[in-house]
Amino acid sequence: MSQSRSDDADAIARKHRVEFVHVRIDTERWAIERGRVRRLVRTPQLTRIPRAPAPIAGATEQSGTVTAVIDGRTLCGADAGRGQQADGTLVVFEGPQLEQRTGLLVDHVQGIESHSVDQISAVADERPQSPSYHCARIDETAWVLDPNRLIDAISTGNASVTSDQ
Repeated sequence: MSQSRSDDADAIARKHRVEFVHVRIDTERWAIERGRVRRLVRTPQLTRIPRAPAPIAGATEQSGTVTAVIDGRTLCGADAGRGQQADGTLVVFEGPQLEQRTGLLVDHVQGIESHSVDQISAVADERPQSPSYHCARIDETAWVLDPNRLIDAISTGNASVTSDQ
């Protein structure tokens, strides 16, 4: 096979793949499309926000911009108890539709993985009165988190996450 054909085959294979940032929150594995992640920040300094909904851990300033911080452990029902110095990594979301820069505080970033579209299956929201933030599943190994659904649910007061559907 010529080098050109090999390069073409590689390009086609890459076209049918999606890259995800894989994270762990408590015992759960989550994935966020790489294009939806602006940056990763280790142990951000948090400022509490009075009367903020429970999942909001506070806010942090990054490069002159205030970022609202959602505590993944609170969402998953794990012991939160984070102080002003947050343990973990802040995954700052990217997206033109976000009115406020927002990020999710996770326990651990496991890395970036590329998955074939055949490995990704959509999931239906089986409980519309209690929205979930996952929009897909990757081969039974990780839930795909939709940042927009997560932010919408928090802003409407419907923020409870479980991945045991």
